[in-house]
Amino acid sequence: MHFQFYYILILGSNLGDRQQHIRAAIDDLKLNGLIVEKETAMIKTAPALVKSQPDYINAGILIRTDRSPIDLLSLAKETEKTIKRSKTYRFGPREIDIDIVWWSEGEYLDSSLQIPHPGNNSRGWVREILADLIPPESPQAQYYKNMNVKSIQSTDDFIKK
Repeated sequence: MHFQFYYILILGSNLGDRQQHIRAAIDDLKLNGLIVEKETAMIKTAPALVKSQPDYINAGILIRTDRSPIDLLSLAKETEKTIKRSKTYRFGPREIDIDIVWWSEGEYLDSSLQIPHPGNNSRGWVREILADLIPPESPQAQYYKNMNVKSIQSTDDFIKK
C-alpha cells in the first residue's frame, strides 16, 4: 500500500454557476482517485487582489491521496481545464480555481508550487477553513483546538510551533 498524504484544497469560483463549478471540480477530483475526507460549507467571499470583479464562492476540502504535491498540482490544473476555466488576467475572474493550501508533510517549495499557500496569512476565511479541516491526528491540530483563527497574523502562527 502506498503512503497516504493529506492535503487541504481551496476551491473558488466567481463566474457562471459558481456552486456548480465547485461541485463539478470536487466530483472530477474524486473520479481521479482523490479521497475526500471532509468538506466545508460553501461561503461567499470578496475578491482579494482585484476588487472590480464578482464575489467568489469558496469551499475547502480535506483530501487523502498518494500523489506528490506536484502530481496533485497537475491534477488540479487538469480539473480546472475540465471545468472550462477560461483565461482572463492575473487574479481575474474565473470559473474555477483550485489551490493547495496545506500538506500533512509540512512545507513544499519549487518554482511552480508553494505549500503552505502564500495567501493563507492574508485571508481570515482561509484560516477558518484550515482550522476546520486539519485532521485531528496531525501534529498541527492541537494548535487549532482553542485557537481564535481571526487573530492569526501569519501562517507561521500555526505551522511552526
